[in-house]
Amino acid sequence: SSSSAASDVYKRQFVYSVTDDGFMVCAMIPQSTILAQANTIKYVSVGVVIASIIIAIIIAGFLSTNIIKAIKHIMDRLEKAAAGDLTINVDVKGHDEFAILGKSTNGMISNVKSLIEQTKNISGMVDNSVETVAQNAQQLLDDTQKITVAIQEIEHGVVQQAEDSEDCLRPVSYTHLRA
Repeated sequence: SSSSAASDVYKRQFVYSVTDDGFMVCAMIPQSTILAQANTIKYVSVGVVIASIIIAIIIAGFLSTNIIKAIKHIMDRLEKAAAGDLTINVDVKGHDEFAILGKSTNGMISNVKSLIEQTKNISGMVDNSVETVAQNAQQLLDDTQKITVAIQEIEHGVVQQAEDSEDCLRPVSYTHLRA
């Protein structure tokens, strides 16, 4: 076993490289030196991978926290709008997808407010029209009643005139004429 340990110390690796000029450079490097460097590279690589994973987790946590905040903010504003509060406004920062969503939400709420205002104006116009129609109907009723009274008066006058005409056309008795 000691001869095997001694032979490991003397194990060497033959390494060569050819230069651009065509020369060959050769070297005999102890295998323990190559393995020590390989172990160093292995440990550095593992350290870099672990550090990269930790940094990626921290960045992912930061990004997800910001995304969750943005989504909760927009959801909170939409819930208030759904409850009838159309005075809300989604604060828009930046130019990312959440800013676009916030601007779209503000536009939608503004359009809903505008539609409600238009409906209110139209409702007011309908109320005014109904009032005008009611006034015109009342005026028509009053005029119709006046016409009815006038027709009744004309009818009464015609009947009276017919009676008077009848009285005039009756033969006048002679005795009335002599007297």
